[in-house]
Amino acid sequence: MKRFSKNEKALSSTLASIILIAATIALSISATAWVGSLATGFMNTGTLLVKIKDKPAELANLYVTVNDFYVHNADQDSWISLGVTATHFDLLTLQDQTLDITQMQLQSGHYNKIRLIIEAASCIFNNGAEEIPLTVPPDHIDIIINAQITAGTTTQVVIDIQPDTVSISTTHNLKPVLKAEVTQVTPSPSPSTSPFPSPGA
Repeated sequence: MKRFSKNEKALSSTLASIILIAATIALSISATAWVGSLATGFMNTGTLLVKIKDKPAELANLYVTVNDFYVHNADQDSWISLGVTATHFDLLTLQDQTLDITQMQLQSGHYNKIRLIIEAASCIFNNGAEEIPLTVPPDHIDIIINAQITAGTTTQVVIDIQPDTVSISTTHNLKPVLKAEVTQVTPSPSPSTSPFPSPGA
């Protein structure tokens, strides 16, 4: 009876080991299948990037009337009128060329701003012939420059006016972005105008 009991215990132990091994194998297979499925899922995915853009207005003409220009003398903290009368032009014709606005003598010194006043603006879209009035910025627009006027030389300032075509097409507002490029030109040509101090500017 004792020998049979020992055999029975040994058999039970062996069966338990077999069951444990089988359960471990089954668990390993299940885990491997889950990891494989997860990896396959990642391999079959990509990235979706969504962006929004607004088509710019297709303009045939963009007419702008500038009423006056001023320049700021940083040394004396004073504004000087450049004596410009109302100037009307089509901005789109100036994409690859420049329009001369004024030329005048100024006292030597440091000038750090140019101020312009846009009196009116209008546009014509490519798909129509009607001239549409635009709302212009109120008051004046100041452009930061860094110009040093010295005797016997000419300082050239080219103002780049970049219209916001999206704002023009959606709200009929002229919201230009203005930049200025300053270069020195020598020798100085003969001036065509004289400075006029700005009254109350």
